[in-house]
Amino acid sequence: MNPNPETKKQLAELGESCKNKGLRLRDAFLKHDNFGTGKVSAYEFRNALEKINPHISGQTIQNFSNPYKTTDERINYNAFIDDVDRYTKSKNSLNQILKEIVERFEAGETNLFELFLKADQKGEGSITVSQFEETLQDFGIYSSTREIEEAMDFLDLNGDKKIDYKELRIAFDQYCREKGKSFENLQKSNIATDGKLISDC
Repeated sequence: MNPNPETKKQLAELGESCKNKGLRLRDAFLKHDNFGTGKVSAYEFRNALEKINPHISGQTIQNFSNPYKTTDERINYNAFIDDVDRYTKSKNSLNQILKEIVERFEAGETNLFELFLKADQKGEGSITVSQFEETLQDFGIYSSTREIEEAMDFLDLNGDKKIDYKELRIAFDQYCREKGKSFENLQKSNIATDGKLISDC
């Protein structure tokens, strides 16, 4: 399964909601799985999620369940839980990286996007995961390779296994909005690429 960015976000939010409420998502499904099949009906799937979040929409539940339907029209909740765990970890890893980037911006240190230009030696507009890790280290951020690979679930929007300026800007912009910060106040670079400011990419 390779859900769209919005569904990934919703899966991560579900995982965070369970964590904040001290709930185990698996327990919500086990109540309906008396024979240990690892599957529940569509009604039971809905019921389990509504117990966790009474305000969850029917469309969200359908988006969640469709990829996990089995040939007998039941839902493989183990695979669903695995993806919730995956995207929760991925979102947390990305948020930690972005948090540290914001802290460097606020401290007035070297602009991350300038370092991106240095890493993109071929001028392709994108860099590999290893180049991104080196770029972060140059910026004073020492995330592990595992954390960066997890963050790629939300950073790599076009699925090319690389990170481009636009993808980072989208993630950074969204994080700033969630934290009530202004990207424009943080982004002070005047370096241009292909005739455009990095801040306009």
